[in-house]
Amino acid sequence: MTGLDVGDIALVALLAAVLVVPGLVICLIAGLPRWTAVAVAPLITYGLTAVAGPLTAAIGISWGPISLLGATVLGAGAVLLVRRAWSVVQSRRAPSGSSGTADRVPVTSADEPAAPSGRRASLVIAGGIVLGGLLGIYVALTAMGRLDAINQDWDAVFHANAIRFILNTGDADPSSLRAVNDAVGDSFFYPNSFHALTAVIGQLSGASIPALLGAQTVLMAGVTGLGLAALIWRHTRRVAFAATAPVLLAMFTAFPTDVLWRGPLLPYAAGIALLPAFLLLFGDALRTREPGILFVGALGAAGLLGLHPSAALTAAIFAVAFVIGRWVINRNVVVQDLWPALTVAVLTVVIAPRFVLATLGAGGVAAEAQVNWPAVETPGQAVGDLLFLNHATERPQYWLVALLLIGVLGIRRLRAMWWWLAASSVFVALFVAAAAYDSPLTESLTLPWWNDRWRLAAIVTLGLAVLAAHGLVVASDTILATLRRSKRGETVPARALMGAIVVTLMLAIGALSEGFYASTNADRMSANFGDGPTVSTAEYRAMQALAELAGPDGRVMNDPDDGSPWMWALVDVQPMFGHVVNPPAIPGLSDERQLLLSSFSCLDSDSAVRDIVEKYEISYVFLGAGYVRPYFTRMPGLQGLNYVDSLQEVYSDDHGNRIYRIDLVPLQEASSTSENCGTSQS
Repeated sequence: MTGLDVGDIALVALLAAVLVVPGLVICLIAGLPRWTAVAVAPLITYGLTAVAGPLTAAIGISWGPISLLGATVLGAGAVLLVRRAWSVVQSRRAPSGSSGTADRVPVTSADEPAAPSGRRASLVIAGGIVLGGLLGIYVALTAMGRLDAINQDWDAVFHANAIRFILNTGDADPSSLRAVNDAVGDSFFYPNSFHALTAVIGQLSGASIPALLGAQTVLMAGVTGLGLAALIWRHTRRVAFAATAPVLLAMFTAFPTDVLWRGPLLPYAAGIALLPAFLLLFGDALRTREPGILFVGALGAAGLLGLHPSAALTAAIFAVAFVIGRWVINRNVVVQDLWPALTVAVLTVVIAPRFVLATLGAGGVAAEAQVNWPAVETPGQAVGDLLFLNHATERPQYWLVALLLIGVLGIRRLRAMWWWLAASSVFVALFVAAAAYDSPLTESLTLPWWNDRWRLAAIVTLGLAVLAAHGLVVASDTILATLRRSKRGETVPARALMGAIVVTLMLAIGALSEGFYASTNADRMSANFGDGPTVSTAEYRAMQALAELAGPDGRVMNDPDDGSPWMWALVDVQPMFGHVVNPPAIPGLSDERQLLLSSFSCLDSDSAVRDIVEKYEISYVFLGAGYVRPYFTRMPGLQGLNYVDSLQEVYSDDHGNRIYRIDLVPLQEASSTSENCGTSQS
């Protein structure tokens, strides 16, 4: 790991502050307990972004820090108004001499304790969250090498250019992201809360877009651990359980590591990271039935919807399991739970209708994208991959598996969170379906998660992390009971002895796993953070030269699959293709884009190609040396450009990067050029 310099630390701190502060203000005004408010705050900040972003675009206000501040003020005012109005209603309904709070008493049971209390417990849990977050930062930064490293995989350039688009235009409407690749159709919609909030950080900091993405990446484990610890503490009241879960979570490979290097699936990862926080908030909404908290619950749902439809659907499944779990424990809350749950749902539709509709159509979007990952395992292998934490890895994470086994043996003691494990089991089944079956039924069931076993494994990991932390607590309790039976054990206070046992076990696991699996996870994650092939140092230098030549106006013709779409995010020169184009998907592009990819080399003789060049003021052509996939080749219309008279080579290097300036010659007859224009000369 090269480490963080002062600027990097400041950027990460700024991101953390912007994630927490707006949402925290709303949560505290709504009356949520402080611990819960902190855990839920990032989710609510994304919710404010999801609601306010499209509204600012609709009324013509530029999206940025001032817009987010205004949304926070308006949201806080709305929550305060709702609380005051509800208080007035309650006081009028209350009989004489009553405080008017009878209807607002939280519905709890022995398995649903009240809000956390106790300074010492909070400090210990906070310590565990910090350690888990630091472990996540270490793994991510070691893999990346530096905060502004470029992820060389498929989705990274779309996220980067989406942020660039919002920074340049101030347009945070999700439909506007069609500009990244000039998507066809009026129905285009891409949930953009992740990009819009990151753009706010960009405006405040002036940081490069790769650094902005890097800051989001290194904080993912910490954000997840915060919500998971708060959820566990809410339901179990076990300090050791809540404090160790964030550290153990950061050891797992499937989440957050795998979704941060493969793809990278950053908005999806952010949505999954905030699942525990949403379930914590949803539980408070059902228990208190406070209108202010119900409104905040709707903001939380909007936050997930604005991040990724798959995350929202996942949260719905966990919420159903939570409600059923409450009903099993206390049948008296069945009717009482219905109206607050419906209220949250209705409010979500009211404040974020477009995101709701997009989520309901998530399966259709995946189908249109022709997503269908092939089955690669037998059902037994798929189950084994999950149970032994061996999904696409060289060897299992044995010491986490040992904790899982102990957790299973003590499963009866985890009754308060059986619902969490039950919901996770749903995704175990979906993972097996995606990994081992290719039937129409399994493909339909897993389509909202893009039929992607990696995404489903990430969700399962949240359940496994809880089970592993429970296993550590069960082991600690057993050791404590054994020691307390001895005379020496009786002389040490139980709390201090328990703390010593937990710390000792964690240190032992850290040593046996060679540093909490940090090195192995970092090595795995580093696969997509090298010098190329998509964007190498040489290609970045070529892009800088392009920026000096082309300036900020017009467009640059490029091959979408050679890393050149990164020019927009890196040097603020807009390419004709801002994202990777899978060759089988070319027929779905506009006629103009198809013509450019097939026949740009006919520039000397094809008037239709020339019309497109003049329409978009294309003055330069950029060809990169590497490809996002090793089996990709140069697009047909960009082959043989050295033989096109209307192109003058103005930059080249030994690595194969080329820049051409367009200087149109008089239109030639097609017969005077080669049969296939430049392609036959390549």
